[in-house]
Amino acid sequence: MTDFTHAAKISELPEGTPVRVSIGREEIALVRQGNTVHAVSDACTHSEFSLSDGGHVEDGCIICSLHCGSFRLSDGEACDPPADDPIRVFEVRLDGDDVLVKV
Repeated sequence: MTDFTHAAKISELPEGTPVRVSIGREEIALVRQGNTVHAVSDACTHSEFSLSDGGHVEDGCIICSLHCGSFRLSDGEACDPPADDPIRVFEVRLDGDDVLVKV
């Protein structure tokens, strides 16, 4: 799939709290920071644990609640161990209140 797909309404996303959405076979964590929305793979590369399940955002990174590995929202790079491998980052487009994600 190469088109943008409606994922959520920006007004429904709490500030700085990851929200899981499914688009096709992809499980994606959406994170709103002000008027910006980030979309990243919802699975921690260390343990495959859901980043939106109790995870939080701090200093531009999404932090896994299981072992505290973290990833930069901007590019998916691992910031803190035990995570070593990056997570996938998805392109986001905002159209009014609609959050569109390219998977």
